[in-house]
Amino acid sequence: ERARSRQLGNAAAGLLDRAANHSATLALMRGGAARLRFGRDVPRGAVRQQNAFVRALALEPDSPRVRRAQEATQRELDALFRVARQAGVPACLVLGPYLFQLEDPAVRDAPQRWLTARAEAGGVPVLDLLPVLAQRQRADGRTGQDYFADDDHFSELGSLVVADALAEFVVARALLPPARP
Repeated sequence: ERARSRQLGNAAAGLLDRAANHSATLALMRGGAARLRFGRDVPRGAVRQQNAFVRALALEPDSPRVRRAQEATQRELDALFRVARQAGVPACLVLGPYLFQLEDPAVRDAPQRWLTARAEAGGVPVLDLLPVLAQRQRADGRTGQDYFADDDHFSELGSLVVADALAEFVVARALLPPARP
């Protein structure tokens, strides 16, 4: 059974995308629709909209919009973990925070708590990077911005912290087969 992922589906070129690549009229319509949805600066508007929704996930976890997103996410996680189990592949869930969450991790961690509970209920180990980065931030006396290049991508320093935590997590849970000599 192949699990269909909404994100993979969104990443794959759809019929309209393929047609727009060969039609100036369709490309113009697609661009107009994007400007209506995101504003004149489409990339910046899309990022702004994404960041607003992630803030809602963290700060309004009981809102109907967030509940609908959680239901869809639960279906996709269930399918992903089922496929991994059927293939005999160990699965884990690594949760990367947004920069704004480091401002007050104990109050802004609702998405991580929700995802951790769902994964662990299915026997899937979880690495939540929010407490890892928050602890490192306190220990080093740095700001959250030192660990992020922008709102949701790690800086070089953040990437090093994440790589160390991920390596420790993978080894501790034996998620990779032993290296061959």
